[in-house]
Amino acid sequence: FPVTIALEQGVLMCYLKCPNCEEIFEREYRQAFQTSVKKFGVFCSRSCSGKFSRYEQVHGLTHKMKEAISENLLMKFKRSQDNSEETVN
Repeated sequence: FPVTIALEQGVLMCYLKCPNCEEIFEREYRQAFQTSVKKFGVFCSRSCSGKFSRYEQVHGLTHKMKEAISENLLMKFKRSQDNSEETVN
């Protein structure tokens, strides 16, 4: 079955840093970077996304905000079925 093969290959995951609160969290890469272009990167919660977006609407996109967005993706890695991790470039 294809599902068994997929589980053996592992799931591509990533560590991300929230541009708003700077919390480090992990998410499946395919969920973090879907086909639609994200304007401000990926956030840890909808609340952080809303706060960041509102600040940008009121004050404009500042240099500090651009830096926070550029530091969004920290690391990609594969997590296999046995919970082992392998770093991916």
